[in-house]
Amino acid sequence: MTARGIMHYHFYIISIVYLGCLSILSGPGNGALVHAQPQPCGGPAFARVGNKFYLHGGAIIADNLLQHFWELDLTIPWNTTAPAWSNLPLGPGNAYHSAGYSADNNSFIIFGRDTGALPEVVTPNWINVYDITTKVWSFGTNPPSLVETSRRDFYVVSNPDANKIYILGGNAGVEGTISSNAFDVYDPDSRSMTETPTPLPGPQDISTYSAVWVPRLKAMLVIGGHQANVKGNPFQGVYLYHPATGSWTTQVDTDGSLVAMFSGFIHYPGTGEPFVYILDTVTWTWTTKPSQGRGRGNAACTIADDTFIIWGGFYNAPNTVNGVPTGAEALLLFSLSRKEWLTTYTPDPAIANRGGGRGGGNGGSNISVA
Repeated sequence: MTARGIMHYHFYIISIVYLGCLSILSGPGNGALVHAQPQPCGGPAFARVGNKFYLHGGAIIADNLLQHFWELDLTIPWNTTAPAWSNLPLGPGNAYHSAGYSADNNSFIIFGRDTGALPEVVTPNWINVYDITTKVWSFGTNPPSLVETSRRDFYVVSNPDANKIYILGGNAGVEGTISSNAFDVYDPDSRSMTETPTPLPGPQDISTYSAVWVPRLKAMLVIGGHQANVKGNPFQGVYLYHPATGSWTTQVDTDGSLVAMFSGFIHYPGTGEPFVYILDTVTWTWTTKPSQGRGRGNAACTIADDTFIIWGGFYNAPNTVNGVPTGAEALLLFSLSRKEWLTTYTPDPAIANRGGGRGGGNGGSNISVA
């Protein structure tokens, strides 16, 4: 294990999902297809793109990386014992990275590099693009504007209206001890990226937060995280980035939506947070529900319709041996309206006709929007 495999986990890690679209597969009955399943891990990059939930990479402990790449079908019913996963071409080795998508739903794009891993294992490129239509990893690059090619522990947010992807802060260096105050805007069409310092009053030197694109507000919502030089203390704050003006605000407008948040590590060493938190953005009040089983951090999450999907993660700090769920425990389902845990998922019939995607990333965080 590298030194970074220990240092990395001081940071506050949460999993957030903004109320959106999610789906579950009902379990196989007699004659039903049994799907292969991804190896449980923590720290994967993920994003919902159209009607599929994509999952890439991750680690089984510290910086022991995986290359696996999977998609979960959100248009058919399944249950938690046999989700409808399909494996895809192996991607570059990586973990604690983040993913976004292009507005046409043709590209799944990962950002970041876990340089705490062995150089021959981790990808040499900070950006890697998977072409969904051809099923090929088609492009990799380190943009000239990128100051730190070892940056990770951030959350990618996709804005499908403008076809732009936003990346805020994160950590860099082999041990993940170099904080970044960068704010990047990536264009999937031109495959170009700009990088500037995050202006005030935006969050400064922040990592392992969660973030999501809120269509009705036309803004990126940022919650939680760790602020550099505040060791052991989670970053307290809710921020909005408004691309139309390029400005940050701390006053969040109401739009009647819900934000669902699951898991995290408040300090190191520690165990995963064992609650689901739901924020009502009209009343700005939180409700909580105990987890089904043990708490987790560095999980992957998305929402389909009323269902909050949670996969993988670490039960304890990521450098703990045997700290990931078993295959039977890997996937959890939660009904946002009924506030109860589920074992089966039946998609809304309209979901198969719906486009759009949900960004999802890492740095320990995960999020999705409706």
